[in-house]
Amino acid sequence: MMDMNKYIRICSVCLLAAAILGCEQSVLVEQVQMVHIEAAMEVGQDTKTYLSSLSGGMYYPVWDMDDAIAVYSEEDSDPSRFGLMQGEHTTSATFTGVGNGTCGYGFYPFDMAGTFQNGKIHMTLPYEQEYQPGSFGYGSFPMVATSGDDGRLYFKNLCAIMKISIKGDKSIRSIKLTPNNAGLYMSGDAEVSVNYSTAPQLTMLSRGARSVVLNCDGVQLQPSVATDFHIVIPAQTYYGGLTVEIDAYDQVITKNITSDLVFLRSQIRHLRNLDLQQENPDTDGPGYDYDIPSSEYISGDYSQDGAVVTLQTATVGNGIDIVLMGDAYSDRQIASGLYEEDMRILYDNLFTEEPYKSFKHYFNVYYIKVVSEMEGYYGATALDTYFGDGTLVGGDDEIVYDYTLKVLSEERVNEAMMIVVMNQFSYAGTCYMYYPNDYTDYSSGPAIAYFPKGEDELVFAELLHHEACGHGFAKLADEYAYEEMGRIPDDYKQETIEMQDYWGWFKNIDFTSDVTKVRWSHFIEDSRYDSEGIGAYQGGDTYWRGVWRPTYNSIMRYNTDGFNAPSREAIYYRMHKLAFGDSWEYDYETFVEQDLSTRSSHTSHGAAGNYVERRLEPTTPPVVVGRTLTKTK
Repeated sequence: MMDMNKYIRICSVCLLAAAILGCEQSVLVEQVQMVHIEAAMEVGQDTKTYLSSLSGGMYYPVWDMDDAIAVYSEEDSDPSRFGLMQGEHTTSATFTGVGNGTCGYGFYPFDMAGTFQNGKIHMTLPYEQEYQPGSFGYGSFPMVATSGDDGRLYFKNLCAIMKISIKGDKSIRSIKLTPNNAGLYMSGDAEVSVNYSTAPQLTMLSRGARSVVLNCDGVQLQPSVATDFHIVIPAQTYYGGLTVEIDAYDQVITKNITSDLVFLRSQIRHLRNLDLQQENPDTDGPGYDYDIPSSEYISGDYSQDGAVVTLQTATVGNGIDIVLMGDAYSDRQIASGLYEEDMRILYDNLFTEEPYKSFKHYFNVYYIKVVSEMEGYYGATALDTYFGDGTLVGGDDEIVYDYTLKVLSEERVNEAMMIVVMNQFSYAGTCYMYYPNDYTDYSSGPAIAYFPKGEDELVFAELLHHEACGHGFAKLADEYAYEEMGRIPDDYKQETIEMQDYWGWFKNIDFTSDVTKVRWSHFIEDSRYDSEGIGAYQGGDTYWRGVWRPTYNSIMRYNTDGFNAPSREAIYYRMHKLAFGDSWEYDYETFVEQDLSTRSSHTSHGAAGNYVERRLEPTTPPVVVGRTLTKTK
């Protein structure tokens, strides 16, 4: 949502902030009363802080004269108001206010902020939000900031967003959301502890309100193009689902979602394609259920199980194999076309990033139909996929292997990329990497990437790029790091170096800060790559110290900004070795010529620049299984 460099002239503290879907904000405190906020965005739009359209993996904000932030000190339970002084409708603004002591915590927006007591900030989530085209209502999406050991304050989001897309010929007065569980609340009194280690947790208090209402003031729907409505809600599990009431003036249309819904902080869930032109079969009654996976349906037709569909065949070289399949899909979801739709979303996004885009014709791509007994995760699934702690997911690799043998020989499986889509709208992902049969230098070996469908098609694609295209195919390492992980242990470092040397894995990390010796030093020395900000950035492979990565950001860090040059080189190298065999010889200048010809598809990966990064939570690191992929049962 916003990337702010805020300079409060009270004390020397730098504040960084993360907004919707992980966008970063930064705030720097200097001395008395002045706050500067900088963010790159489309200017001249009559909006306040809002969720804009996506462009290059970023969301952009502008500020309005009514914007204000709350600043808390350790000495005073009441916040100080810092309001916008200049910079209305621009990408750079100045806030001013009077502080009441040492700057300790921050909160946005000011109008929602309450007192600070016993380590908790109290707030009031509004019962009514106002419709904004393509965004959530102004002042409805809260963030909290606290100081870290490095003297910085980090803004983080507290809520989630439900996005509802509606078509029709009606005008909408309002949309109301109410939990089906009487013990859950969506607005009113809430609190958040400032003593969190990684992410804040909003707690709704029992004196809150059960519903939240989006006032739409007669928004006119379109018959053929869906209108999007964004409603900010507390991040929590809505056991028993939600009831959606759409007030269209002449009638109230009810949609009842009866399954449990998990809304994560900083993420959007999408209720798609509600069509109010259709006859409502139950307008005088309690409404009808939205068609989502239900534990009540049991598959009875397994005739399509194991059927293979060829999406494309390589036109150059030996053919590089990618096999797609899904889990927790019923027979009726395959018959309805949902399964195929999800497979084609994957296929359409496999080749959107370079160098995959330029060498799409090197690949064979198949999908295999897999019928599960039930829809979703209410019982056993065909591939035994599961959701573990955090973003860890997995399945039975040997069952996946058996399905893959329906289209590939055992020999070809040894270099194949297998992708398993889990039939649930949530955010997670884990790649399982198997030893190759021989020593090579081209990231060899098979891999299986598991991930669900994200919260929307964009996140679905980003999970694909990170888990499958990055980890699975190219054997790239994660480029993110956690401070609590500290320095990489010597034994783990040695194991990683051996995999780098024996198999050509993890070409995007190294263990020296010397830019003349890192594995990608040739790019640092090449002035043609100066614009990409390639260097040696400490932090990678989840470790805070002792590991260096090539760029500030990339797909392998925050799932955005494309692959950096060393990663593109690793992908290019593996593609050509698999396509043409050992007779193919790598030539750096040939690679550079091709790579630079697609420069418009690349993004600057440096930390410099006035922009807002859209950050996604890092997924679980890849699992090195420790054996070749063969049957053991």
